[in-house]
Amino acid sequence: ASTSEMIDNTRDRDLWRSMIIYASQHLMMLMNENAQCLRLMSVEVSYINTNK
Repeated sequence: ASTSEMIDNTRDRDLWRSMIIYASQHLMMLMNENAQCLRLMSVEVSYINTNK
């Protein structure tokens, strides 16, 4: 492979890596938000159940 091809491959790899890191961080944030929502919902449900 020529040098320019190798540079292109490296750039593509770095782009993919940064995209994957970016996506996984957003997934983690979404999952954390969902977990907090679920926790709030379960707290509300148990509160309703205990005060019947």
